[in-house]
Amino acid sequence: MLSDIVDFLGIALFAIGYGFPFLARSLAASFVEQHHIGALYSAIALMEGVSELISGPLLSTLLNVGLRIGGIWTGLPFIVTGIALSVVALIALCCDVVK
Repeated sequence: MLSDIVDFLGIALFAIGYGFPFLARSLAASFVEQHHIGALYSAIALMEGVSELISGPLLSTLLNVGLRIGGIWTGLPFIVTGIALSVVALIALCCDVVK
């Protein structure tokens, strides 16, 4: 019974987050002029591709290191990802939006 509730909540949370990339692209497009939207989408796609090329091998290596150490360190990829996202969030919070 409890596992069914946890499963449902996990799927619901995943479904809510699934649309975020589309929301972020739409929001970013609202800040640029109409004739620059193609360049913006190209830059976003390029950054997504580069980040996937870097993050795949990095997270795989971190998982291997965590499995060798054992214990709580098996979650090393999640720890490093959490730290990296926290740093990015702090940088984003320190930026002022100028009109």
